[in-house]
Amino acid sequence: MLLIKIGSGKTINWDGVCHDVASLIEKEKIIIVHGANAYRDELASNYPSPLKRLNHHPEFQVFTQMWKRLMYF
Repeated sequence: MLLIKIGSGKTINWDGVCHDVASLIEKEKIIIVHGANAYRDELASNYPSPLKRLNHHPEFQVFTQMWKRLMYF
């Protein structure tokens, strides 16, 4: 099984990503995680409430530490 993180920039080559994923899915089970940075900010700019990021939230830090440990096993 592969965990694939697709970048979060606005200039991602989606055709290339789809081509690569299509070739991988024939051989492997995959999980795709997308950063969504550029699109998230664009959507949030149209919403009346301010954007709240959780990257410094205590629960996020615990999750990140657990994830790093899992990746080494």
